[in-house]
Amino acid sequence: MKKIKIDEYENCYIVVSKYVANDNTAVSLMSDTEGPIANLTVNIDDLPEDMAALDVNNCHFTEELFKKYDLGRPVGKIQSGYVTYPIYELNLGLMHEFGVFIN
Repeated sequence: MKKIKIDEYENCYIVVSKYVANDNTAVSLMSDTEGPIANLTVNIDDLPEDMAALDVNNCHFTEELFKKYDLGRPVGKIQSGYVTYPIYELNLGLMHEFGVFIN
């Protein structure tokens, strides 16, 4: 598995799973040495399986990480409260190289 490095975190990988409420795709960042780092997505609306709302409110490097590792591309935005979350079409094929999938 390829590793991700972002900010001070090294030897990281992603975990792709589903939100229980509606089966939206959930993406988290984990470290081999530090454990869970961040939830990279939020569950704010029903989306197709290959799309996710990136959590730019609680994790400042989420969009940078997706762009740096080509994990997806922006296709829209969604407003929730005071935050506008980018919607990304996920590069699920490439995500397999950087992490694990849990169904």
